[in-house]
Amino acid sequence: MLNNWEKKEKPIQGMMGFGGGATGYLAGSAGGGGFSGTGGTNTVDTGGYRYHFFRHGGPNTFSVDGGYSGDTTGLEILVIAGGGGGGNRTGGGGGAGGIAFAYNIPANTIPNSVAGTNIPIVVGQGVQQGDSGDRQGGHTVFAPGAPYEIHADGGGSGATDGHSNMSGGSGGGSHYYMPTVGSATQPSKNPGKPWVTNYGHPGSNGYTPHPWESGAGGGANSAATNATSGIRGHAGSGQLFPAFSSPVFVPSSDPWYSALNARGDNQCRYGGGGGAGSHPPHGPQNMPTEASAGGGGIGGNPGGSSGSGGIQGTGGGGGGATNGPGGYGADGMLVIRYPI
Repeated sequence: MLNNWEKKEKPIQGMMGFGGGATGYLAGSAGGGGFSGTGGTNTVDTGGYRYHFFRHGGPNTFSVDGGYSGDTTGLEILVIAGGGGGGNRTGGGGGAGGIAFAYNIPANTIPNSVAGTNIPIVVGQGVQQGDSGDRQGGHTVFAPGAPYEIHADGGGSGATDGHSNMSGGSGGGSHYYMPTVGSATQPSKNPGKPWVTNYGHPGSNGYTPHPWESGAGGGANSAATNATSGIRGHAGSGQLFPAFSSPVFVPSSDPWYSALNARGDNQCRYGGGGGAGSHPPHGPQNMPTEASAGGGGIGGNPGGSSGSGGIQGTGGGGGGATNGPGGYGADGMLVIRYPI
C-alpha cells in the first residue's frame, strides 16, 4: 500500500512538504472554508502559509475555525514520535521515532462537523537517559481515536546488558552479544490512508567475537547497517522535509531552538538513528552526517563515555554508550501547515 512505503517521498510529494504545497490543490475543494484554526506552542505566518508547532508539555488541542467546510486544500501535517534511548555501557543506538506525513488530504476526510471544536493532539517524549532497557519512545498522534487519526510510533531503544533492543517506529540497534535487530513498526501504521506516508526503518546487528561492536538505530530515511570487526554499526539517516525547516516555526526563545538550528541540512531533516556504542578496545565513532542532522545522538567516544542524547524535537534516537548510560531519545513534535 502507498502509505506503507518505508523510504523516500512519493514522487508527487516533491511539490508538497518538499517545497511549495502545489499539489494540495489536487485534493479537491469544497469551495471556501479551508482548514484553519488556532493552537500550538507557536504559530507563524510566512511565505503564504501558517504553521502551528506543538511540543510535549505545551497546548494539546487544535481549535478548528467555525467556518471550516471540509476543504483540506494545501493542508499538511508532520507527525514525529519520540526517539528510543541508547543502550547503557556498551549498548546499541536508539531507533528514531516514527514519522507520519499527511498531505494531499481528500476533501471531507477531516469532516466539516469538527468546525468550531477542538482536535486533541499528543506529542511523544523520548526515552530518558540511562532508561533504555526494553523501552519505546512516546507516540505522537493527531486526533487520537478519530477516523482521520494520524499516528507516529515511538522509536525502539538500543540493547544493553540484560536487555534486548526494542522494535519501534524505527528499531533500536542490538548489543554485540544479542544479534537481533529491532524491527520498524511505523510502516504498518495508518492503514487505509493513502494520504499518509510512513517513515521508519530497522536497527542493525552488533558484531561478535572480539573486537565486539554494537549495532545502531534505524532512521526515518534508511535502515542502520550492521557492525563488523572493529567497526560499529552505522546509524540510519533522517528524512528531509524542506518545507518544515525548524527555524521557521520554532521561536528563538524556545530552549530547543539553538540545537535545532545548529544541525545542518537547512534544519529540515528529522528522525535520525542513534549511533552505536562499543566494547573495549572501543572502535571509533561511526555516525553519518545524515543521522546527526536528523537529530540522532552519537555513540560514546573511544575513551569510554555516555552516549549523547538526540536533538529535542527531531525524534532522533539516543547514542549507545561506551561506558555509563546511553543517550536519551529526543522528544517528537507535531506541525500543522496550511495556505492562508
